Amino acid sequence: MSGRPLLSICIPTMDRAELLELGLANILSEAEPFGDRVEVVVADNASTDGTPELLARFQGRIVTGRQPERVIFPRNLLYVACDLAHGEYVFFMGDDDLLVRGTVARLMALLEANPDLDYVYLNVGWVSIPQRNHAILHEDCRVPAGYEGSFQLREPTTRVLPKLEDVVGLCLSSPYAMFSTIFCYVLRRRLYLEQRDDLHICDDWDHAVQPLDNMFPHGLLSLKACAGRPIGCIGEPAVLQGSWHQGWAPWSVKTMIHGHTLLFEWLEEATAFDRAALQVLWTELAKYAALMLVQMLNYPERHQGLDILRAHALPRLMQVPVFLETFWEEARKVAEADVEVKRLDQTLAEAEAALGAGPARIALWGLRGRGERWAHLFPARIAQLAVVVDGSAAMHGKRIEFFPEPIQAPDALRGSAFDILVMATRSDITQGLLPGLGTLVPEGTPVVSVLGLSRVGGGRP
Repeated sequence: MSGRPLLSICIPTMDRAELLELGLANILSEAEPFGDRVEVVVADNASTDGTPELLARFQGRIVTGRQPERVIFPRNLLYVACDLAHGEYVFFMGDDDLLVRGTVARLMALLEANPDLDYVYLNVGWVSIPQRNHAILHEDCRVPAGYEGSFQLREPTTRVLPKLEDVVGLCLSSPYAMFSTIFCYVLRRRLYLEQRDDLHICDDWDHAVQPLDNMFPHGLLSLKACAGRPIGCIGEPAVLQGSWHQGWAPWSVKTMIHGHTLLFEWLEEATAFDRAALQVLWTELAKYAALMLVQMLNYPERHQGLDILRAHALPRLMQVPVFLETFWEEARKVAEADVEVKRLDQTLAEAEAALGAGPARIALWGLRGRGERWAHLFPARIAQLAVVVDGSAAMHGKRIEFFPEPIQAPDALRGSAFDILVMATRSDITQGLLPGLGTLVPEGTPVVSVLGLSRVGGGRP
């Protein structure tokens, strides 16, 4: 490059060449129109798959570096920002993310018009990997058609905010997660260089022992320096983070609750972070923790680390009044759903008896909520599943631990062989779906739902 870039888009990666390849195509299509003003930097954490060969194919278009041996994630983060990047500003992207078309142009215009800014907050959403890949290959890197998720910020406007904490008031979803790992920001690179020695990284880190510096290095590196100061904010959809495929998923709830508790305590003790905004974050974290505690108690095989939460985070969060209120309301909903699920399985047994041919082949419609709970409470039924479909496009292509095939769109019912359709959806949703089933499955197909037993086209088996 002929001069110092204004922006370095930095990608730490490890053993995910397939995801990285599409990610680089996406990011370079945004960055290359700006020539030397934007560089793309990749730090390979000693990958053992095809990542080195992939990066070699991009030689001359990106800056690369490789760790001689595998290091803990925060060290690769500092490596790419402090040792490989050259830009005035650093923008981190995951190798599984989608950079929405037009984001770099907005960001560059904001930085060039406001050279005194040290920090820019970007609006982020979350997307399944199949949706992300399809958007890159077929939708010009735009927000996927039919996207059902939400972005973190409301008010799609690029602007300068009087202070960093003002972004909390713009949050549409998950305020507690605004400064952890589930967020995107741009920071002046000088601040990374000045603070890298302040990050106390534990190289023996694992999912059960997680110091704050290892869990949320982004927040520690940016918030102390920028709290209370003006920041840029890009409210238009900017980044869709890839989700639902990480190997640390069993620890994710513990990490979010435990990590945020430590982060907010650090904000109280070590920064000038606005206390009113921080109270909003504490309240939202208490709500999230209460909701997820119900899940951890109902699905202990899926969630690890409850003992860690009991030691510190939960006693602190229980002091927030909304915690217990939220916990009891969520527990009530789960109990009511369990009653419906048990009634659903009783109705399924009736349908099987009417067919008179032993265990039936089952098509399951609806996973989140009742469908998942049904499979959990009646695991013997899993062997009978022939296909799993869901009406939400966000679920399509995702894999679940109890069924070998990915979740499909309802259209997949047309080509599937099954005996009974189980509608594991709420009663209001079921009422809306039943009249249209004749376009998807043969007339006379038995349908089991929370509304009872019926046949497609009317009547009872």
